[in-house]
Parts: sequence; structure tokens; C-alpha cells
Amino acid sequence: MILKGFRDFLAYKLARCLAKRSSGEAKRGNGAGHTGAYLLAALCVYLAANFQAVAAAQGFAKEDLPFLHGVNLASGSFGARRVPRRYGYDYIYAGPASVDYYQSKGFNLFRVAFLWESIQPVLNGPLSESELKQLDNLVNYATGNGLFIALDVHNYAKYAGGKLGTEVPIEALGDLWGRLAEHYNSNPRVLFDIMNEPNNMPTQIVKEMTQGAVNAIRAAGAQNVIVVEGNQWSGAWHWLSSGSDILVELQDPENNIVFSPHQYLDKDGSGVQPYCASDNIGLERIQSVTQWARASRVRLLLGEFGAGANSPCSEAVTSMLDFMHKNADVWAGWAWWAGGPWWGSYFSSIEPQGGADRPQLQWLTPFLFTR
Repeated sequence: MILKGFRDFLAYKLARCLAKRSSGEAKRGNGAGHTGAYLLAALCVYLAANFQAVAAAQGFAKEDLPFLHGVNLASGSFGARRVPRRYGYDYIYAGPASVDYYQSKGFNLFRVAFLWESIQPVLNGPLSESELKQLDNLVNYATGNGLFIALDVHNYAKYAGGKLGTEVPIEALGDLWGRLAEHYNSNPRVLFDIMNEPNNMPTQIVKEMTQGAVNAIRAAGAQNVIVVEGNQWSGAWHWLSSGSDILVELQDPENNIVFSPHQYLDKDGSGVQPYCASDNIGLERIQSVTQWARASRVRLLLGEFGAGANSPCSEAVTSMLDFMHKNADVWAGWAWWAGGPWWGSYFSSIEPQGGADRPQLQWLTPFLFTR
């Protein structure tokens, strides 16, 4: 709203300026002085330049959010292949203890995964009251403590195994988000992450399904930040080659979209191996998307990244985070994969084990209290 108000103010001033300039040119023929006209012309040029710059800006600038230092609390997506899934047995959402722990370390964002089929058991049907209650417990506790939540539909552009755009109509995603937006539109600390890691589908379909979701969210009256992921698992290193650059064409009347690449640092970028390809692989893999975002005047949120507790991963993670913080005009934040309950000895988890911090937390700590 800050950006929109300032943009509208500049538009108003520019219109008044141009009107006065035209009036001044008419009067000049009647002997009016030239000095005032020149000054007015200069003011018009200044306002026009700033109006274009502000109108082109997108993302977090509108809400003036802090730099986001996050962690994925992803246990809400566990047991995806089990039908029916049982809460507390097959999957669970993080509780106050996890939230308090990460807040004490300096984290201010939780990306919370959930499954579409659980929150909306019937396609285009009402949301599950019981599932929504479990999710609300986490959302309300975290945001009530001044933190941010990114709601993550962790479905890889599918519903019950059916792919959006072929087996499942893309309009169904808009129906889901319209209902979620109506439920959460009074909480500006909730970000809407449209769909986790679409893959193996035309990028045009990704664009169309995302645009439908954006339309539904705004139609529900929600002004919340919308998080948009790219095609081919939203990989930062092939954001351009996957065609995800066309997502810049998305239309949002609130101008409040942030784009969310993911980037793992193992050899094939899948994130299934604990070892990093080199000590500067993270920095290398986010270069092209950074350049694209700056040229396109959009903001980025690194929605997933992670690595095992070893060298060269410590160097790879540190250099990548350092680069993002130094380029905060483009990068609005990041979220480590992963934390929360039930991860056990998973190599990339930073959930404390036996009361002890995980080694990777030491890499993140220097960046947790910086903008």
C-alpha cells in the first residue's frame, strides 16, 4: 500500500504538472516569463522519471517487509502417498516449541507445507475444517508473535496424482486459492505460495494456472504478498532455460508478487545428496536469475536450499547468502530446507536434536539479524 499510494501521488503530481506546463506555454505567447516555464519543465521531467521507476517496482517494497530469514517447516506434507492420511500419525504441523526455537535464533519466516488434498478433500469443494484448524494453530501462533508464514501448496502442480492442465483443470487451483485467501485475507503476515515446484509441463500452463490463482486471491479481497514459483522444480539455475522468465508477464492489480526459485547445491541440483558440487556452486547457480530479476525489476525469495554439514557446503552456503544480502535490491529473503518435527537424522535438517543445535545453523547465524 505504501508503493501504491506513492505511485498514485506521483501520477497525480505529474498530471497537474503537465496541465500547468501546457497552461504556461499558452500564457507564454502572451508575454509570460521563461524562467518559471523552464523550472516547471524540469519538475515534469523529474516526476515522469520517478513515476516510471516506482510504477515498475514490484514485490515486498509495497508492504515494506523486512528481509526474510526463513526455514521450511515441511512435515505437513509428509505421508503424501498414504490414503487417507492421519494427522499426528502420517503428518504433523510444527508447534509452539519449534516456532519459539527458530524465533530465538533470529528467523522471521516459516514456509509451511501442506497438501491440497488434505485442505480441500473434494476438488472445488469447501475447505476441510479440521485441517484448517490444525494449520491455523501454527499460522496464528507464529504471526501473533510477529513472524511471517508462507503457505505452501506442496503438490508439484498435481491434485491426487492428476496433473494440472491435463487431468485437472487449471481453474481448480484458483478455486483453492480463492477460498484460502478469503480465510487469511485479514492477516498481512501470511504470504501465499501458489504451488510448489511445477515440473514436466509447458511453462505456459504454469503461467495460466498461476494467473488464475492471482485473480482469485485478489477477487477475494486479499492484498497479501503472492509467491510465484517457476517450471522445472523452480530451479534457479535453469529459470531462463525452463521458460520461467515469461512469468514476469503475470498481472496483479496489487503489484505485490515475489518470484521464488529454489536451489540445491549437490551435483545434479536435486537436493538428495548431502555433498555440494563445489565451494562456490551456490553463487554460480543464482547468478542468471539475479540478473534477470534486476533487469525485470522484480524481487526474489529463495524458497528452498539446503546441504549436509560438511565442507565445501559451508563455503557454498555462506558465499551464496552473502551475495543475496549484498544484492537485497533483488533478493527479498531465503528459507532453508528444512526444520520442524519428525525429520530425525535427515542430513539437511536444522531442527535441534537431543537439545543440541545442528551444525548448519552456525552458517546461517551471521545472516539472521541482518537486513
